[in-house]
Amino acid sequence: FFKQKTAYEIKECDWSSDVCSSDLGVIDILRRNLAKTGYCQEVIEAAEDLWTDYGGSVDFNIKDPQAWAAAVEYTIARLEFREDQTQAKVAARYGVSEGSLSSKYRALCRELKLCAFDERYSTVMNPAQSQMAEIEALFGEGSAPKISLDGRIK
Repeated sequence: FFKQKTAYEIKECDWSSDVCSSDLGVIDILRRNLAKTGYCQEVIEAAEDLWTDYGGSVDFNIKDPQAWAAAVEYTIARLEFREDQTQAKVAARYGVSEGSLSSKYRALCRELKLCAFDERYSTVMNPAQSQMAEIEALFGEGSAPKISLDGRIK
């Protein structure tokens, strides 16, 4: 259920809907492509959450929903440790350049402060989680290091 918008609140939106068509476009594109690529419903919902969280944290107009959808899929692929889903493959599937995907991927990672095994969007259990719990028990909550998607310890 969405709040009804007035004509003054609607900018680049689909007049037949209460949701901006560009947002709907990214989500619809994601759903179709993630299902075709073999992701389960839980991962598809995580991708939708990632996109919704990103859209709520920045103020921008979506000029290229295909490229944003590709970047979200690539981000999810990284979070799910799907090494078969390279930037080149994902970009080609969406018909966008690797550079466009890459810049949007970096924006998503930076804005959402993503890390490996990110509990908000990843369905993959951190194999070191029990060890991290032990570290936090010894040294206090938040003392276990976080690992960025590129493998750097934060």
